[in-house]
Amino acid sequence: MSTPPTFDEMVRPKQEQLTIVWLVLTASIGVYAIIVSVATSQSLPGEVSQLKSLAFCVLGLALAAGCVLVPRKLLSNQDIHKLMRDEPDLRTLATPIGAREPDLEKLRDLSALHKIEQRLIVVLTASRTPYFVGLAFSAALALLGLVFGLSSQNMFASLPLLVGAMALNGYHYPRLEKLFELARRLQKDEVMDGLDKALKVMEKDLGTRKAPRLRKPSHPHAPAHGPLHPHAPAHAPAHPHPHDHPKPAATPATTAKPAHKP
Repeated sequence: MSTPPTFDEMVRPKQEQLTIVWLVLTASIGVYAIIVSVATSQSLPGEVSQLKSLAFCVLGLALAAGCVLVPRKLLSNQDIHKLMRDEPDLRTLATPIGAREPDLEKLRDLSALHKIEQRLIVVLTASRTPYFVGLAFSAALALLGLVFGLSSQNMFASLPLLVGAMALNGYHYPRLEKLFELARRLQKDEVMDGLDKALKVMEKDLGTRKAPRLRKPSHPHAPAHGPLHPHAPAHAPAHPHPHDHPKPAATPATTAKPAHKP
């Protein structure tokens, strides 16, 4: 039996696939710029009406906003937090697209990973759709710049749209390390929030709990044994000194009366 792959070995092919798609779309933006440059190089820059320029500008801003906001809406921090908290469904992860049964070898490899690494694989799988949506918006913005440049025969008019598409495409570069770091940080924040709540509950319980009150006796009694004076000895000596006791009082001597003679 072969050794199951590590987490990095399982993630690397996925990152390579995403990077290849990103490179193709980035290269297409450069091709659009070359096409507009060649098409407008044989003639003087044409005039662009203000209405047409305004329409393309508004449409370009809408595509740029969608390129940033829609992927965040599809996979927000709350969604990542939920994925890192829930139990991962390994059978779904191991099932290829269009298949009904999971790949047993892939299922075995996923089962050999740590629980946190399994959740990171789930987050990576969920991030593919927002990633492709963001790239689609940037590609649409580049295509809009191509149409604007060819229709107006003005390279400088389409240049802001093409540069904006290139910048947004760079924004969506597949940085999986930052995605995993965000997922781990959200999980740690949940643990810290749980500890803070537990500490607050303990502090609240200690604050509401009253200390026991000592009950004072109504009639204080003297101790049953021992002297009242604190410095006096606790017990009397077993053999007291003879001089310590008072002498008995002297009794008057009695004189014997002579017997009565008849």
